[in-house]
Amino acid sequence: MLPTALAARKTIDYRAFPKEIQCEILAWLVAPDAEAQAHYGLGSLTLSRTHYRALAPAAYHTLYIRSLSALHRLRHTLVLRRPELAGYVRCVHLVRLPEAAALGVEHLLLALPNLDELALDVPSCAAVCRSTADRLQGGAKPRRLRIAVPSTEAAMDVSGTLLTFAMLGRMHTLHVAAAPQAAVTLVQRLGACGAALKHLHLALDAPPEDALHDALAHLQAQRTLHISIEAA
Repeated sequence: MLPTALAARKTIDYRAFPKEIQCEILAWLVAPDAEAQAHYGLGSLTLSRTHYRALAPAAYHTLYIRSLSALHRLRHTLVLRRPELAGYVRCVHLVRLPEAAALGVEHLLLALPNLDELALDVPSCAAVCRSTADRLQGGAKPRRLRIAVPSTEAAMDVSGTLLTFAMLGRMHTLHVAAAPQAAVTLVQRLGACGAALKHLHLALDAPPEDALHDALAHLQAQRTLHISIEAA
């Protein structure tokens, strides 16, 4: 509830709020939102040093990268101009990136030592699989991975490349959006992947088949794993 004097105004003077509330308002403006970012953009925002220091962790905590140009700009910022900002990044969503983005993604991952979660849609997952990120010893070591696997071929590709990358050696949670048959193929090949994996969540676009239940039972016989399934 706003004070009466403020509520009566048609516009509220931002400076009337305490510093903590000002920072909350600005944090809401810069906080990433997948749906909102798809429909509007914000221009340049001029901040005081105090606000900038307060907002940088919120602004860079979660990044959505939807184009090659956005990837190159971000890489230029975090690798060359302001590497100290890379330490704030905890989650990266790569969306519809082409295979040509592979090298840029590799450079970006190398610059993110505190990355906790990596999310890849179908094209972006293919781009990372085609990269040489498997050779990275430093940089990102995400503990959570979100991927989309639309086909058995994609499942074989992911399990044979991405899930063997050294950077995923500490991954304990894997979220997979997949068709049931693709999920079967992936689960059958998970036994040799992700030694630290403890949680597997499957989001299926159709009810699971008996073959998937059999594959999951076999996987759980090999290792201790918490499995959850969500079907459309």
